[in-house]
Amino acid sequence: MGRHWGRSRVLRAAGAIVAGTLAAIAVAAPAQAADDEHDEHRLHTVLQLTDEIAMDSARYVFENSGGWTVDGAPSGTEFLAWTAESDLLAPPIQATMVAHVVENGLSTPFWVRVVSARNYSEGATFYDAGCDVFRGDPDVGGTLLDPAEGSPYTCEKTGIQYDPGEGNITTLTVTISSLIWTTARGIVAPQSGVTLTNGTFETSAPHTFIDGMPQAVAALPRELGFPDQLTWASSARNGESTAPARAEFTYDIQGSGGYTVTGWASTAKDGAYFDHGADCDILHDGQPAASPPFRCQVDGLDLASGGDWQAVFRVSRVTGTDVGVIEPTPTPPGSTPPAAAIPPSGGSDADAHPATAPAASLAASGSDASPQATIILGTAAVLLGAGVLIVSGRRARRRASRVRGG
Repeated sequence: MGRHWGRSRVLRAAGAIVAGTLAAIAVAAPAQAADDEHDEHRLHTVLQLTDEIAMDSARYVFENSGGWTVDGAPSGTEFLAWTAESDLLAPPIQATMVAHVVENGLSTPFWVRVVSARNYSEGATFYDAGCDVFRGDPDVGGTLLDPAEGSPYTCEKTGIQYDPGEGNITTLTVTISSLIWTTARGIVAPQSGVTLTNGTFETSAPHTFIDGMPQAVAALPRELGFPDQLTWASSARNGESTAPARAEFTYDIQGSGGYTVTGWASTAKDGAYFDHGADCDILHDGQPAASPPFRCQVDGLDLASGGDWQAVFRVSRVTGTDVGVIEPTPTPPGSTPPAAAIPPSGGSDADAHPATAPAASLAASGSDASPQATIILGTAAVLLGAGVLIVSGRRARRRASRVRGG
């Protein structure tokens, strides 16, 4: 178990992103237009989609021009595009697109309105584009959101390109993406021999994904066994929540007799800084366990300059625990059990046990007897025994001689 805290010095231009009408960009008109004020021109607008954002219910209005739409990807998940065309420099031409925001296949309460325009004044042509975010359809009472305080998306012009070739096409690019301040990510990773079941997951962050799916459609709880993992990403977006991005989980440890693992990870924004925290515990019957047979280790990783932080929770079995009952090794039928060791007698009869003293001395010293030492000791014992036999034989012969001589 461990507690990890971090504080990243990352400056971020909070509130500097302003969606809406942007400053106009002047592009010099072709020389012929200055003479006859007639110039066929096409104003092309592209809404680039990011962060799993898509659009539906799109509608277009073209003013002082003809116009048509250009489909993006079949599902509309990459971009939307439309073109306005006019052969007159005056009056100005304008195109308006309104669409509903869909995120990860789920409907949201948000809509966008993109306005692009071409104006001509004193020999110069001006282009600009703006994008606003609404809660609700802007044409039926939707509320305009403050891009710095109330909108979970940024939507602004990100590019302009002029092609003086046939059609005099000018392309304005507008990009929409999530305005995320902080993200807390987590990975629950059971190790070999551990299975987690009956999982629960809680978070206050409305922008949360579990195993890559929005929380509203994610499959929970689900069992985890090595090497399977649970992953999540909880984000605090502008206008949705002022609380830190935080998530908590709890899992039962299968077959453990009442042990559970619980943990949390959090990322908070504090002005120009970010605060991180993560921890996990092993509980038994809902209470802290003093010496549990499982452990949970937490490792933290900064993914993106402090605002995006990840914690990995590894749940493993403590080595050396739960070894079970040791059964005696059975003796095969018909075999002779090994002889029991006979302890040495209290006496010290060196003549009766000539090899005992050297062997006992080696064992007591803590040294392992090498094969060479064993051979030497055995040889010494044989020689000593032979000496005893020779001496005994000589004594027997002397006694026999005395008997015969007497």
